[in-house]
Amino acid sequence: MNHLTYVPYSEDDIDYVNTEMESSYDPPNYRDLQKYQQLAYTAVERINVEKFFKQNIKNFDNTEVSNIELRYNMKEEKAKIPDYTLFSDPSLNKKYKSLKNKVLKNLFIIRNTCFYCNPLYKIKSIPNFKTDNIVSIAALDNICKIFEIPREDQSSFKFIDIFSKGSFTEYLIWKARKNNINVTGHIYNIKENNIHGDAFIPKNDENINISVYDCEKDLNLKNENIKKFIESVTDKMDLVCSGFTLDHDDEDLLQENIEEDYYQKLLIQIIIALSTLNHGGNIILKVYDLYQSFTVELMYILAAHFEKFSVVNSVSTSINNCKRYIFCQNFKGVNEELINYLFDVNEKINEITNIGTINWHKLLKDEKMVVSHIIENEIDEDFVIDMQSLNMKYLILQNEYYERLLNMMFEHYRYSIDISDVIRECQKQWNLI
Repeated sequence: MNHLTYVPYSEDDIDYVNTEMESSYDPPNYRDLQKYQQLAYTAVERINVEKFFKQNIKNFDNTEVSNIELRYNMKEEKAKIPDYTLFSDPSLNKKYKSLKNKVLKNLFIIRNTCFYCNPLYKIKSIPNFKTDNIVSIAALDNICKIFEIPREDQSSFKFIDIFSKGSFTEYLIWKARKNNINVTGHIYNIKENNIHGDAFIPKNDENINISVYDCEKDLNLKNENIKKFIESVTDKMDLVCSGFTLDHDDEDLLQENIEEDYYQKLLIQIIIALSTLNHGGNIILKVYDLYQSFTVELMYILAAHFEKFSVVNSVSTSINNCKRYIFCQNFKGVNEELINYLFDVNEKINEITNIGTINWHKLLKDEKMVVSHIIENEIDEDFVIDMQSLNMKYLILQNEYYERLLNMMFEHYRYSIDISDVIRECQKQWNLI
């Protein structure tokens, strides 16, 4: 794989939703100390949220992959610390680790500073909504135009919500009711995300029909339960979405994501999506890692089966946790061979982990063999360049973000944010009333 020399980016390769914005691609926070001071002396409700919190969508060039016949084969290697330079840049990654270590050493102070870098990050709930991810989803809808998916019956909408607290379900039901649209939905798996009783469990009526498939923790990773859920979805879906969240506090989100069953859950989301989507349907999946061969190859498979493959940075994303969304449009269909193969990959992962949460530290210690590659094809150069470019830009944003956090460590007490004003601004911005 060719190593890329970083070239300063421009708007040529970023499609901004808000075209009136300036051409820089800053992290979703205020640009300098002057802006922080402005926030201190200006009522938040008078600030246009989109002026400071940019929404953007990066469209990948998947022309070549659409014409390639993918060859599927699992490759196993001894478990090792993930290489975050494979699809990015070593020097940027080195700087990122250095800054992150400084942040970790001052985390008690830094935690109080994050809110001033992104006031939306402080919002835990919006009035009349139960779940805490509504702002992100409303911002996504502003970009993805969820209900504009082409479908035969415009008066109805069918979706699946996977591995979340039901935030997508709550938002989609709310939006459907506003537009007099009948909704049919399926949720998999909400039980393990409802430990604190903060998940959204919908109530059905004549216009809303939502089914919930639940099983015990970790059993949702078994092929048997995944297949049962897919069989319960009798109609093809317009949208498959996931708001999967890592079960960590802020300080843990600054750590490397190497101890999660995240990779397997991403695989399962894709299996469900490819198995249940209607031709022309879309998917929206939350991702945390686009640096490893396994995840990039999963993205490559998606790019081959959709007309358009994009990565979206939501308006309320906090740079420190790498959260992004994959947005794939116009599903082209899939053959049964691929579905069966992905089930085989999942079965192999279950064998390695004994159907339990992946603990990378234990896998490393025991020198376990893990699945590292799932396709034989060399990934198309244009796709690799797009992925490397996106990851390098994101590392630059993270580095700038950490530098500003460190610079503000002893300054945050000078500023104040009225969270109720921020909430009112969000309600106006996305009509969340």
